Amino acid sequence: MLKSIQKIKLFSLLIAFLLMSVASIAQDIELTLELQADQETYHVYARAVANSAITNNTITGTGQVTIVAPTGFSYTDAEGREGRIDNVSARWQENARVNKPIENPTMDYLSFGLQNDRPAVVYVPGEETLLFSFKRDGACVGRLFLIENETDPFAQLPNSESSNPGNDLGIIDLDGGLQAYGYGGNYEPFNADCRDFDGDGIFNSMEDVNGDGQSGEGETNIFDADSDDDNIGDGDEDTNQNGIQDEGETSALDMCDPHTTALLCDLDNDGIPNNEDEDDDGDGVDDLQDINLFDPESDSDFDGVSDIAETTNGSDPLDPCNPDITVNACIGKDEDMDGSFTGIPESSPEFDANDDDPCFPNNDSPTCDFDGDGEPNQQDIDDDGDGVFDIFDIDPHNADSDSDNDGILDMVETGGDGSYDEGEDTNPLDADTDNDKILDGVEDANQNGIQDDGETDPINADSDEDMFNDGEEDSDF
Repeated sequence: MLKSIQKIKLFSLLIAFLLMSVASIAQDIELTLELQADQETYHVYARAVANSAITNNTITGTGQVTIVAPTGFSYTDAEGREGRIDNVSARWQENARVNKPIENPTMDYLSFGLQNDRPAVVYVPGEETLLFSFKRDGACVGRLFLIENETDPFAQLPNSESSNPGNDLGIIDLDGGLQAYGYGGNYEPFNADCRDFDGDGIFNSMEDVNGDGQSGEGETNIFDADSDDDNIGDGDEDTNQNGIQDEGETSALDMCDPHTTALLCDLDNDGIPNNEDEDDDGDGVDDLQDINLFDPESDSDFDGVSDIAETTNGSDPLDPCNPDITVNACIGKDEDMDGSFTGIPESSPEFDANDDDPCFPNNDSPTCDFDGDGEPNQQDIDDDGDGVFDIFDIDPHNADSDSDNDGILDMVETGGDGSYDEGEDTNPLDADTDNDKILDGVEDANQNGIQDDGETDPINADSDEDMFNDGEEDSDF
């Protein structure tokens, strides 16, 4: 046993000597801290830069990783043992912790030192190597990150605690002429943020995939709960809220998914966007004459045969007597073009006792302007004017419907102005707008769309801004 300890000491001394004696040390090993999809587990990775000449036969002789965490952060290993980590490459353990130093009193500094290189760390240019992992013990307290040696106030020596925080690696490449490699900086510094700025249920690190703190290509916006402005929240489209569009999920980055009726979308996939297409649904009937320009199965002449079926079969989709001259649409008259007729038996469900009012007997008729906004239903994407598009509205001809069943009427949720204004209104299609696990209709107890005394804010997951989610504080919701 004594001989083994002596060998380890001699080995460490050899590594230290080699590192000190090498004329140049390539600083091309980077580090990052990444929060995993379970929103609790953190991974510390090392990555050799893509153009590095490092081989896979190396010895890591020295190393330290310093994590900066909001004060009060604690951790466990995968088995729940407090203050323990799970080693993967080499052996690491916490060798110093400084809480709330004068230089940065809102943060704690956790330094993990390399104990030995067993199992050896293998560095592959351009690829990540997992060093160790740990789990958050308790609720999210904010963003964690690796210390920046050059800029962090506590890393500037001497400091108030006579401590030596910082990131460091000392590596010898046995197959590379004993070339020495070292720590060269951090990458993706925003990859360990368990907060959810926009309250869409997807935490920041999952939306900001590359961890650069910005909304880039392929990433949803951490400050916008509906990144593609399709009136469906990112967290509702990304149903498992992992930041990835999985099978069965709609895209939070494509306003035309799942619905294609928006002006810039192409409903019939003919290569012409709806705002330029004279026949949006491709049923052979011009939009100006189509009773439902977004539905090829609509029946513009009310003869019981859909527009697309008539154009396919060669009959006229705008002639009620073609192909059948016996139907009510051919026999009767329909001056108000509401699909109900005079001149037919009064016992018929299609009889119209008032052919001057397109909203009688059915206020959902295509020529009726149900909400009085100047657009007939056939051209209006929100017939009842409650701020919910018809295709999502549980009852498109009832402004008092409650599409997300949260207890607050659609019209109240959208503020009565006929449009959902993110950040101001609760979402009429999301029963928990701020994703704090308390329904909007519970937070807005009298369900009047206003935050009254004694109520939490349904569009702010942390109503009292104490860094604790409303749902965590109110465990009885």
